[in-house]
Amino acid sequence: VALVLVSGSLALYKGIGPINGLGAPGYTDLALAERITFAESLRDSRPSQARAEASLTASPPVAEFNADYLQLVQTLRDTVAERPDDIQGHALLVQNESNLGNFVAAYQSQGRIIELKREEVTVEDLTGYTDLLILAAGGYVSPAAEQAARVVLTRDPNNGIARYYIGLMLAQTGRPDMAFRIWDRLLQIGPESAPWIAPILEQIPEMAQHAGVNYQIPTIGNRRTSAANNGPTAADIEAAGEMTGAERIQMIEG
Repeated sequence: VALVLVSGSLALYKGIGPINGLGAPGYTDLALAERITFAESLRDSRPSQARAEASLTASPPVAEFNADYLQLVQTLRDTVAERPDDIQGHALLVQNESNLGNFVAAYQSQGRIIELKREEVTVEDLTGYTDLLILAAGGYVSPAAEQAARVVLTRDPNNGIARYYIGLMLAQTGRPDMAFRIWDRLLQIGPESAPWIAPILEQIPEMAQHAGVNYQIPTIGNRRTSAANNGPTAADIEAAGEMTGAERIQMIEG
């Protein structure tokens, strides 16, 4: 028995025969506290938004955009430059600069919209700004993008886009365990048509592996469906209006 245990351990560690090696000779074990410290250091020292943008190679306009369209966009830029407080003009710039892949210019206009709206700014305005920051950095969640996502969560704690991006930031900074938990919960909440579901489905198997979880994709939206099935129906609520106080308490307890 001892011989089998030792031989099996070596096989798993070194990858003898058909078994993939799980060990890394020469490396010591990294305790959980050290892993967390390392992840925090990685997070604190990660590149800024500007540095991430500078590392990307600018691409020319896509061939599908003809010269007339490009000229119209330039005219729009010139007009907005002359009228910097025009919210509608900035909104048009956001859309058209995004179409061209000019995400830096797009998020700058979106940021100006947020400044101009002040107290009237919406959650959609804020999530749009977060989206554009991350697109401008090539999918990287910079400190500025993380802060933008957290501002969204102060307004809407259950916002799926912001929660997805916080998970992505954690995945990029050495905390796949936390990213996995956030994404798994988003899958369970759903709905299946939500824009964050597809990227989570693509990435979560690898994230589960890094988190050390033997994972199976859950039914999308099963947590929401369960909550809906357990709650009172519209007919129940209407009927409660005709109940006595004792009957209402009994129904609530049920």
